[in-house]
Amino acid sequence: MAVAQRRLDGDPHPSGRGDGSALRALLDALRGVDLDPLRDSLAHPHAFFGGHEGLRVLVEDALPLLGPKARDGALRAVEELGALEPGIEVLTHGDLAGSNVLWTAGSVSGVIDWDLAAAADEAKDVAALATWHGWEALSPVVPAAVLRRARTIAATYPLQLVAFTLHRGRTGVELERAVARATQAYGR
Repeated sequence: MAVAQRRLDGDPHPSGRGDGSALRALLDALRGVDLDPLRDSLAHPHAFFGGHEGLRVLVEDALPLLGPKARDGALRAVEELGALEPGIEVLTHGDLAGSNVLWTAGSVSGVIDWDLAAAADEAKDVAALATWHGWEALSPVVPAAVLRRARTIAATYPLQLVAFTLHRGRTGVELERAVARATQAYGR
């Protein structure tokens, strides 16, 4: 089967830097979307790492695979994620960075790969953007409370990747690599 698509203009932004005002405009565009007609089509906010069972998957399935010295740090990150006060629900992309955001002449020209779109806290997308572009790009344009929640979310990324590989049935080298990276990240 073939599906005709129109190619969106633009290229991914280089990592490590970004224009805070352009990133804020992107977040504002998502915030401005009416969620009501979309709710039935949106993913669970934790779809990347297990959906409704996401926090359990992180603790019971992914965490035990880490090296012993990394488990305490990873568990602390998951506990902090579970204890987050929820922010206002807005449309979130779920992987809003890297090659999923296309840029032309310093402005966002397109966003692709919407399979993780959810009604969730804006901090979810702020975490992805800040991890890609740098926290210093987002700090001036995002409220401090949102940044704190975003840092909490980002702290679980290494373990989320382990859970993702398990949740998607990926094994072997991919799982070993995710476990090694998470063990290194939390074992400091």
